[in-house]
Amino acid sequence: MLFPGNRNQQHAAACIFFELKWGDPIVPNLGYLESKYDISRRVLQRTRAKLSRIGLVEHVSYLNSRYGGQHGWKLSSRFETAYGAKMERT
Repeated sequence: MLFPGNRNQQHAAACIFFELKWGDPIVPNLGYLESKYDISRRVLQRTRAKLSRIGLVEHVSYLNSRYGGQHGWKLSSRFETAYGAKMERT
């Protein structure tokens, strides 16, 4: 749905989503997904960039006091609230 015609990016997007959804709340580096799911670095980076551009994932910096100095990637707060609200209605 998000990456029509590119099965590698579809696979990478699903892996990123599941790792962020059921893993740690903030993942410092998505690089470990390359070896864990056999995804090339280029596909992983392009997919992460597209997910970030459409607002599904967001980067947390060291300077964000809300997360106590942690940094990395997380599901977007807007996406989490929309996803959670939809799941409660069904």
